Amino acid sequence: MLPQFHLPKKKRVYKGGNRSHTLVICLLCKDNLNKSMKLYTAPTGNGRKPLIFLHILDVPNEIHMFDWPTKEIKENWYLELNPHGLVPTLVDGDVTLCESNAILQYLADNYDTENKFSYPSTDPLYWQQLRWLFYQSTQFSDALSRLFFYKKFRSDDQWLVDKGFEQIGKVYQVLDSHLAQRKWFVGDKFTIADLAFAVGHFRRIEKTTGTKFEIENFEEKYPHVTQWYNDVLSIEGIKEGFELK
Repeated sequence: MLPQFHLPKKKRVYKGGNRSHTLVICLLCKDNLNKSMKLYTAPTGNGRKPLIFLHILDVPNEIHMFDWPTKEIKENWYLELNPHGLVPTLVDGDVTLCESNAILQYLADNYDTENKFSYPSTDPLYWQQLRWLFYQSTQFSDALSRLFFYKKFRSDDQWLVDKGFEQIGKVYQVLDSHLAQRKWFVGDKFTIADLAFAVGHFRRIEKTTGTKFEIENFEEKYPHVTQWYNDVLSIEGIKEGFELK
């Protein structure tokens, strides 16, 4: 199901893709569609990041939404864009980018012209923004990936399960300590760093709630992360983005 959140209030156009199982959505966010920008994505943790950010920025673009899961990302035409065969991939004119956080930074540098959701390279906080984007894509994502892997393939190995909880717990403790002193990850506003963590955090909730891999008493263990996440959910467009299926 594709929610309405990223379809602007102006005229909407739906057109079929070259394959029956692929939906292409043209977003007419402005009077003239920027046909040079196209996002290939899916309703995954990484796939949601640029999709939500484009909606928040109200940037005209075309979305190639894969049904998920799909073998299409391993086909030659897509591997020419993303050799690793993963989502998302952004094509903007002569620029082709993989890696979700790199896409977030690119969109911020080029389309967040008023720096509402990011800091420019001339601001010292720019480097803190990069720091947390890198931490999210490495330490945080690695801990989540291990937990998801153990859930799917090694749920009977209690030693691995315990190690998975230990690793994700250490990362959340770092986040909680950081957020104990501030409302947002960087500076005094919601930025792409917050978006990256929020999408990953939601993905964990989405995949582990009601299973043995759910973190018990999360709100008590990590109260500052809990408050931060509630604040993120108040940002227009975030909740709708998480509902993408």
